[in-house]
Amino acid sequence: MSKATIFLSYAHEDESDRKTLEKHLASLKREGWVEAWYDRLIEAGEDWDSEIHSKLDQSHIILLLVSPDFMASSYCNQVEVTRAMQRHKMGTARVIPVLVRPTDWEGAPFSKLQSLPTDASPVSQWDDRDAAFLDIVQHVRDVCRTVAATPGNPANPYVAASIGDWVEVQLMVDMHKTGETRLGSVRMTLVRKTDREASLRMDYESDDIDLHDAKIVKIRLDQPVQDSLQQMVRGLTSQEIPAGALIEARQTGAGAEKLFIGGKPYYTTWIASEVEARLGREREITQAKVWLTSEVPLDGVIKYSAESPDMTVTNVVTDYGRAGKGSRRRKPRPLKAPQSQTRTAPSPPPPPPPPPRITLAQVILGGWNMQIQRTMAPPISAQFYFDPSGGFTAQFMDPMTGNASSVQGQWSAQGGTLFVQGVQTVGFMTMPYSAVLNIANLSPNRLDGLTTAGEMVTFFR
Repeated sequence: MSKATIFLSYAHEDESDRKTLEKHLASLKREGWVEAWYDRLIEAGEDWDSEIHSKLDQSHIILLLVSPDFMASSYCNQVEVTRAMQRHKMGTARVIPVLVRPTDWEGAPFSKLQSLPTDASPVSQWDDRDAAFLDIVQHVRDVCRTVAATPGNPANPYVAASIGDWVEVQLMVDMHKTGETRLGSVRMTLVRKTDREASLRMDYESDDIDLHDAKIVKIRLDQPVQDSLQQMVRGLTSQEIPAGALIEARQTGAGAEKLFIGGKPYYTTWIASEVEARLGREREITQAKVWLTSEVPLDGVIKYSAESPDMTVTNVVTDYGRAGKGSRRRKPRPLKAPQSQTRTAPSPPPPPPPPPRITLAQVILGGWNMQIQRTMAPPISAQFYFDPSGGFTAQFMDPMTGNASSVQGQWSAQGGTLFVQGVQTVGFMTMPYSAVLNIANLSPNRLDGLTTAGEMVTFFR
């Protein structure tokens, strides 16, 4: 790595300070140490929000120009600072606060980071402002040397990962044509690492999804992790990307979101993108969204969702651990060894295992049609989608009024009881929504039960 990319995060009220800092960075640019980026470089017609997030995720050094206006900017703090601090904690970027004016920043997420100029004295309080910016640039030069000495691409999260880091992911595939939902899980463990590549072991468990047995996937460290798409696809499925396939990804949105997974809150940033795959005359577009957090090792992904014309894929991290910490809940499957050439007498087959006990929390995942039978009125129809992260969405249609309504919120299951709670929207009105359903008959494709009001409820795929 010979050149560091710097992202300048600032409030537009501090434009003059940003320009002065950029002038002082000119010497580092000429020497090939840095390449600076800021929002004024966005060209006319480009999606400015998407471009900012893209550059923010690719930069190696993020300079926060701290001032009262910066602290008052919701975009700077909720978007840029949130993602910058996630990357700093993961070790994929260096965040440096630059104090341009006296500011109360004691409670800021970056308040414990070493700031510039020297002794945390704001630029505006220096007798010689040029001396203050020179002090900043000299420290940035030292950071650039550190970045240049780091093997691989510092923006690749696997560069900062350690051997022994692992995550367990639940996989859910909803097939649109058949309405079938398939479940599986994979445990990914970093087992080997050099300056050039990381070796990721994948151990699978699934009765529904056609996945490989345990396999080693190698990821290049001298390029962004997204560029290892071919290896990742081959690791997750038995398919390879055809040689003539053209894949283009365009970021379509980004933001911050709080997720509850397994009852635990995660403060995440999310990135939405559109992926277009072309092979000859065939063309397919997939809408994808990824949620990121510094708490999850390896690549920081806590949830991933992708929707194509044929299926919806949802991956949610259910457990994780870092090298030397945490406990393994199960042993990984061994890699397949070559079969011995020595013939042995066949052993009697083992007795069949007892059928697995299915639970409501397992079966409920995915999409369902639902009918509520009422004694004095026609039945109400609805479509529900239950997400592994604990969220749900629903669409209701009242046959008597013809009014449609939507509901979104959280779900949970205890034994055979389903709890749903959220907000219902009818036209321009919103109201609380909650229900408790006692499920009596449980199967992968049909659920029968009663509400607390005695109404009969049927879910079917």
